[in-house]
Amino acid sequence: MPSEQIAFPWAGFILFAIANCFTPGPNNLMSLANGSRFGWKRNMPFSLGVGTAVACFLLLCTWFCSLLNIFISDALVIMKILGAGYILYLAFKTLLSSKDLEQKESRLGYWTAISLQVINPKIWLYCILVVETYLLQYYEPDPLLFLPQLLVLVILPIISNMLWSLCGNLFSLVFSRHKKAVNIVVFLLLAYCAVSLFI
Repeated sequence: MPSEQIAFPWAGFILFAIANCFTPGPNNLMSLANGSRFGWKRNMPFSLGVGTAVACFLLLCTWFCSLLNIFISDALVIMKILGAGYILYLAFKTLLSSKDLEQKESRLGYWTAISLQVINPKIWLYCILVVETYLLQYYEPDPLLFLPQLLVLVILPIISNMLWSLCGNLFSLVFSRHKKAVNIVVFLLLAYCAVSLFI
């Protein structure tokens, strides 16, 4: 049961959220690549889509966390397999990308970003952990009671993706000169993200 006598641990909560949002993951790496190819502004729909997905998943996890806890081991295995497969697909597409592929904008959209999150285990684990560790420990499962925390959890991923995209945009000249090397590095980082799900 939540306790009204214990103050909400804002410092730990924000540090936890920052550590999860700003460290390399599929979303940040995609924003880095998209920023270098299309520019910072044209990656905005993707960043906003990530934030929207986080908000939706936080609400779902808040309402259904007790049910998820019953089936969590099976659900996580399935999400890990699907997520790792999709991340590896993105990794190989990046490694084999050509100029023609780079001009396609299908992966930059708002809805594409949201659909990607459905099989992104990092987002699901992040939402489950933050709901179990912070939100439900201090509040009843009513989103209106922890609206400030929800806003922080939604805004941070958007800022993170925007910063990664801006870095990609700033380094686009370097990336274009060393396209093959950059693609190999992004491939290796994405492949590591996929493998790390099972470590």
